[in-house]
Amino acid sequence: MGFTVRHAMELGHFDKCILLAGKDGLDRQIETVSVLEVPDASSWIRGGELAVTALFGVRDNPKMQVELVEDLAKSGGAGLVIFYTGRYLESLSGDLIDAAERLALPLFWVRDPTMTYSDLIMPITEELTFRKFSTDIIAATHALNLAEEPGPADSIIGCLSEILNRAVVLLSPGFEKLEGYVPAGVKTVSLEQLEKCREKYELGDYDTVNDGIVEIHLPVDEVTILLCQVKNTQRQLLNYLLIREDPGSAVNKSTLTFISMALRMYELLHIQREREYLRHARYQHDFVIDLLSGKPASPDIIMERAKLLGLNLHNKGYVIAITVADSIGKDEIARYIHQSLKTLDKDIICLTRHNRIVAIPECSNENPSQGRKRFVKRLVDHIEGSLRESIVVGVGLHKPSFEHLHGSYNEACEAIRLYEILPPKLRNPDSLVTVVYYEDIQHLSLAEQLANSPSGRGYGRQILKVVKDYDDRYKSELLDTMLVYIWEGLYTEKAAKRLFIHVNTLRYRLQKIRDLLQEDPFGDGNLFKYLIALCSTMLKPDADSTV
Repeated sequence: MGFTVRHAMELGHFDKCILLAGKDGLDRQIETVSVLEVPDASSWIRGGELAVTALFGVRDNPKMQVELVEDLAKSGGAGLVIFYTGRYLESLSGDLIDAAERLALPLFWVRDPTMTYSDLIMPITEELTFRKFSTDIIAATHALNLAEEPGPADSIIGCLSEILNRAVVLLSPGFEKLEGYVPAGVKTVSLEQLEKCREKYELGDYDTVNDGIVEIHLPVDEVTILLCQVKNTQRQLLNYLLIREDPGSAVNKSTLTFISMALRMYELLHIQREREYLRHARYQHDFVIDLLSGKPASPDIIMERAKLLGLNLHNKGYVIAITVADSIGKDEIARYIHQSLKTLDKDIICLTRHNRIVAIPECSNENPSQGRKRFVKRLVDHIEGSLRESIVVGVGLHKPSFEHLHGSYNEACEAIRLYEILPPKLRNPDSLVTVVYYEDIQHLSLAEQLANSPSGRGYGRQILKVVKDYDDRYKSELLDTMLVYIWEGLYTEKAAKRLFIHVNTLRYRLQKIRDLLQEDPFGDGNLFKYLIALCSTMLKPDADSTV
């Protein structure tokens, strides 16, 4: 939609005007602003004008006043604003107002006698110029994109350079030259001059000419430089625009207007980029969620959507799920892990789902098991020591094709869940990142079924009652000792280390257990029976109040 009378009323100064007629025509488009004061003003009308007048040329002819309204409406005029009523014209005729209402031509009366033509014309002209400037930039961007695909910023610099006929340079916040445009026959800005500008700007040796625009003089080079701050919507510095002025030239209002428009365009493009980035990220996120949920089952559909979204599914065969323990810095740790994953694999797919960080790294189909472990080791080594205790990594199995990634995702999440139901004595005792491979822990799902079964828990209570009673009476840890000893494959040294006790203490406990049970629970004939009993009672200790 173009620039309408309704839009113009929002720019200011129209609050000093009264809309007398033609409210149904407020959506008429304004293409220019014209001052009409001659008697034959109708012959100057071309269409799209917002006409400004004191009716001086027809002040004594009410009929011609009505004809002016009719001709303006007939030619596609936008509206009529009447100034200085009472100075040259005693009052507005009823016929004039009726004609404007009948033709739906907005008719405004300026009630403030101190308001000038320029007060109304300048804001509207600047807005029209800005919109035209924006259109030129969009057109230039489109044309350039067909060839070399530069960014929108390049087009802004180019258009501004052509309009001002000046050398224009885009600088980074550190004053590194990013882009530059120099019209034919115009002197460029040398690297030495850029360095001199930086030094003077840092020393505060400049004149402020407008908000965010300063003037720097280089007398030795006989050069004047305009340095403009390019900011985003949060008023944070993004870049600098440097414009070289001719020697001895003064910065006029027209130049500042175009520069302000360019800066505004940068801000608008920054907003557009943010929106496009967020929209694209959301589309990518939704696609990966569907992939992990197993929704797009066809490999062709998956590949086509991934290509459109710029996602690389090549050699993507397994999923990692990472959970962070509740802490004050949980969000900061999650961002750190995201950055670490991106550092290790620039094509990795990362997102957060159900309070877990989910990652799909690249892994060659040749020896994928070793590939998984190499990547996980690199990740663990990359994480700083102070963060390691709060992180658990679940790793799913490698799948033959990317359309089965949802299976690996479910396995990675299940690995973490099974680890979290382990009794504390069986969890990672070291200050290291806990890594849980699904294939190493999946058998616990069967033990969990026993723990969830009333009959299974009843079996465990019966088998282990004498040991549980002893623990309750003497506050000992014989049940924990049994479980850890079996978990560590009946290795005395490993079990003692996990329990943080001396090997001799462990041996004493094991003998005490044998004495209470009146048999060796760790022998070949009894091991399986007691393993089942321990799993059915200790994986879900809160399922029953007693064993």
